[in-house]
Amino acid sequence: MWDRNVFRPTQYGEDGACKPLMDLVLFLRNATLDTQAYYIQPLAPPPPSGFRWLRVPRSPAPNVSAADAAAAAREDSALDPVSGAAVAAVRQLMAALGLTMHYVHDVVVALMGQEKVLYCNLRAVQTCELWNMRLQDGVLLALACVTGMMFLLSAVQLSILSNMLVAAGLWSVSSAGVMYVCYGYSPFCAPLVPTCFVRDVYSTVESIFPRSLKVPYALFSPKATNPNMLKVCETWLSTDCLTKCVDSPFLYRDWSDILAWAAAELDSDALSAHLRSLSASLPFGLADGVPVALEAKRNVYRLGDAPTIAANRLCAVLRSYTAMPAMVLAATAILLALQVSNFAFTLAYSALAVLASVAISIFTV
Repeated sequence: MWDRNVFRPTQYGEDGACKPLMDLVLFLRNATLDTQAYYIQPLAPPPPSGFRWLRVPRSPAPNVSAADAAAAAREDSALDPVSGAAVAAVRQLMAALGLTMHYVHDVVVALMGQEKVLYCNLRAVQTCELWNMRLQDGVLLALACVTGMMFLLSAVQLSILSNMLVAAGLWSVSSAGVMYVCYGYSPFCAPLVPTCFVRDVYSTVESIFPRSLKVPYALFSPKATNPNMLKVCETWLSTDCLTKCVDSPFLYRDWSDILAWAAAELDSDALSAHLRSLSASLPFGLADGVPVALEAKRNVYRLGDAPTIAANRLCAVLRSYTAMPAMVLAATAILLALQVSNFAFTLAYSALAVLASVAISIFTV
């Protein structure tokens, strides 16, 4: 018989089981499984992802009939001149970027699927089951995003205080973004940290300041396979033992090869298609070698083994200075375009102000 001072009769189960006791057993079982899950978490960081998570999951393309296209054209023709011009400008911009409404729909759906950032997943914090990117990759991505945003905001000519406030906000948001991208960590889990965070920090620091350096065998020249030369190379590694990055099979000769390898690391077919169309639109044949380089580096990244990929990464970093002139020109072109757009906006605003003044003076006489 149950002790009524401890368990109330209303807490008995329909099958005669004691609900408080069953809850206690289930609690102990879940606690045991969660504790065990911590000790069976991955022992090593995930491999480099190549930022493949950036790719948007695509849905089946809709079948647009001729009648639907005609109806859309009639709707566009029924717009007023200002709205029609705005719609035409947006569609021209999307066509220039290679975007479609179907792709925009998939992007919106993918962003809406990230609602897990709004709640704390305690199991993921404890077991790191959502650990899908190394910390160093996430930090590099955040640096690229913050640098790009600051570069664009600098063209708006904000005050020094505004730039400082914007920079502080960007770094705060990017820190939370790095934790979410790398570990699936939500800010609502603070002050908890993923159990694999310290291990990832250690591996990141070790990769920056390694205890030893290993040269990928793909970098060794064919003459280094000679037994006598191999003994010399093992004793003292010199440039005679290695293949130059400008020679075959690496062929990192100018900025187009660096750009092609960066696109291969991102592993995005859409980005490669945009770069091909952009290179074809540049005058004077400035980017004629980009399509061939894109295809070659993508094949190396997708089909090459780990030492070959590591050798290409090393060559891309060592030869990255060849891309500096192209980067300076691109930055200058972007700044010039922003200044021209600001000047055009100022002219348009002044013209509208003059027209408004004339209209007011006419109708008030």
